[in-house]
Amino acid sequence: MIGKFLISIDYSTTCTGYAIFNLDTGKLVRYGILKPKVIGVTKLKYPKLQLEKIRSLAYQLVDLINEVQPVAIIVEEINRHKSRLAGKTLDGGHYIFLDRLSDEYLAKLSFIDSDGKDGWRSAQGLNLYLSLQDKVLNKERRSLNKKGKLAKKLPIITKKHLACRWVNEHYKLSLDCDKTSSDGDLADAIGIGADYIRRRC
Repeated sequence: MIGKFLISIDYSTTCTGYAIFNLDTGKLVRYGILKPKVIGVTKLKYPKLQLEKIRSLAYQLVDLINEVQPVAIIVEEINRHKSRLAGKTLDGGHYIFLDRLSDEYLAKLSFIDSDGKDGWRSAQGLNLYLSLQDKVLNKERRSLNKKGKLAKKLPIITKKHLACRWVNEHYKLSLDCDKTSSDGDLADAIGIGADYIRRRC
């Protein structure tokens, strides 16, 4: 690829979203997802299963970085986890990825928070917050879902939905995390890169 490129990464142990931007033009060039490729997954148990997954993702990310040769790499910082194992695996995944990177690319890598005053979703970033209408709709849907009379639970509007909305509006895409869960990972990766470009370029 010719030009100066940014790779933004929404790292996850199950589905990692990435986006590639041309820093000269600010345009989104490519985006996609990476999933762990592990042979014999049904026979593996903790901790071998988790280790093989994060190794696979690390190798795929390094291959992508070597192909694109970015001048900047931005990765979403780890958030709190409800599951101890998920948090432990995600932490480990970040470090295995960092360990596989060359010193050249390690020097080009930085992390960004998703939330908080300087997060990419914050008012300083892309300003992704639930509207009053979103909050009312979520309240109604939670109530209906709790009653359990519906054949299928109604979706609650989350941060992933907000990222999809923003990305669809600004990049003329049609991501829908209710139909395809990985669309939320794509939207986050694109949002991370878009925020980086808006603030720093």
